[in-house]
Order: sequence, then C-alpha cells, then structure tokens
Amino acid sequence: MGLQLLVKNDEDASPACSAILSEGMIDTKEYKKYGLTISGGQDELKGKIVRLGHIGYMDGWDVLSQLLATAKGFSDKGKKIDLNAAVDVFWKIVQDPNDQTPEDMRLGGLSE
Repeated sequence: MGLQLLVKNDEDASPACSAILSEGMIDTKEYKKYGLTISGGQDELKGKIVRLGHIGYMDGWDVLSQLLATAKGFSDKGKKIDLNAAVDVFWKIVQDPNDQTPEDMRLGGLSE
C-alpha cells in the first residue's frame, strides 16, 4: 500500500500485531467506525505508529477488513495508498498452496 512497517524483517516481527509507521496521521479512534480496534504506539512510539492486532482467531476476511480500514484511514488523511497492490498480495497469499493458514481459517473455498 506504500506504508512502511516498523519491523524490517520477519524474524523480528510479532505474531500478535503489526506496527505501521504513521507519523501521527491516524487517530486510532477513527477505526471504531469500521468496527475495528487499532492501537497507537506507546512511550517513544506514541503518535508515530499504529498497531494492527492479529492474535486469536482471525480468518482471511478479518485480515482483508484490516487492510481496507487501514488504507481508508491513511487515504482520508491524504496519504497516497496503493490498495490494489495490497489486495493483490493478499490474494496471492491466500491462494498459495504453500500458505500455512489453517484450512478452517481460509476464505471458505475462495482460496482455491
């Protein structure tokens, strides 16, 4: 989408959330209108990142709704977002036979 992750490599990434550099562009309360809870940064990262949670049961539609809401939030603040690129990557992942998403969490047959 043209956004930058806080963590540069997968080895350091959290399995519980993804942090995106926001430089104060996003008010996390705005996401409530999309039915999502997205947190900001703490301490030295306050106002600099947004955190998208992905712990617990989440299926592909949950991830896609987070992508769409994140894109809308940044776009509303004037950031140029390449949503098509994000959705293309999303579909590549869920349709990849090597994807390790448990079968019951896939997109109900759409990933085949």
